[in-house]
Amino acid sequence: MSTTAYQIIAVDFDGTLCYSNWPELGEPNRPLIEYLINKKRSGNKLILWTCRAGEALEKAVSWCRDHQL
Repeated sequence: MSTTAYQIIAVDFDGTLCYSNWPELGEPNRPLIEYLINKKRSGNKLILWTCRAGEALEKAVSWCRDHQL
């Protein structure tokens, strides 16, 4: 039986994925997003690492989905 090795990549939202002023959403960090999309396509797992909660978290998760993360 063969196993495929993959990475688990945790990435922060505010100031990393998104250039934002809390609690607003901002412009995407496009180079990082493209890098992460390629990692995801290779079978790696992404974790959104953030202190956002409630509605602010829902908006961040939706923002990530809109950017194919």
